[in-house]
Amino acid sequence: MAAWDGGRAHFARLTVNPEYRRQGIGRELVNRSEKLLKQRGAKRVSADILRDSPGAIDFWKSVGFTVNDVVEPYAKNI
Repeated sequence: MAAWDGGRAHFARLTVNPEYRRQGIGRELVNRSEKLLKQRGAKRVSADILRDSPGAIDFWKSVGFTVNDVVEPYAKNI
């Protein structure tokens, strides 16, 4: 799920059925989403990546994401 609020672009979720992983589907979803976000004016995009998901971390690094050096994530259970 990619979102754009006019100021920030963000990936909240990316899921590919395990039977179809490692076929370039996730990469294509990211590429297409980034293209649409750029068309709307986005210059930077962030992604929520669970720390205990090494496969996800490796994937996002492989598509060019790095540790966010601008925003420190905070959360609150309600």
